Amino acid sequence: MSLKEINSLCRLIGKPLLFRCEYENRNLTNFRYLTKPTQRDLELFIHTLDKLISENLNKEFFKDDIPLEEEITRRDGKIEARQRGTLSLLEEWIKQNFRFPQSQPMKEMFSTFREIRHERQPQAHAITKDKYDEKIKKKQQTVMINAYTAIRTLRLILMNHPLAKKYDPPQWLQSGNIS
Repeated sequence: MSLKEINSLCRLIGKPLLFRCEYENRNLTNFRYLTKPTQRDLELFIHTLDKLISENLNKEFFKDDIPLEEEITRRDGKIEARQRGTLSLLEEWIKQNFRFPQSQPMKEMFSTFREIRHERQPQAHAITKDKYDEKIKKKQQTVMINAYTAIRTLRLILMNHPLAKKYDPPQWLQSGNIS
């Protein structure tokens, strides 16, 4: 639902949707509380979380504001154009469009997004050993709280856009009554 609210803010400010898919009312098999605290289930959860956030960011949102590619000079002197990552684009766009009295919440938001991306990398590129560990429940809880806080921070940043003044968050969101 938070992704849907962020996309509502994007409509108000006249931008393409920031998230390509809102996943509203979809059965996300691996996006759940772990009933069995295994390394494999945690990896699947984090991989799904990364798909909901980083992989779900819409590059069209940034198209008219910042370059989607960067030029890299190779060792042989040739210049190569590379696609920029979505988190890099989001960070530059926010820094370009907002000023913060305190930058710590924004830094923590991007740190969380990058940590989720980093945590997903090992299982995406290698076969890992599964193990059962009760500490995994706590780790999942920490990851989820941090992810929610980061998404909430992103929504609050967008709410400060001058064209978002008419945004009226739903009551469940204002009260924090999230189930």
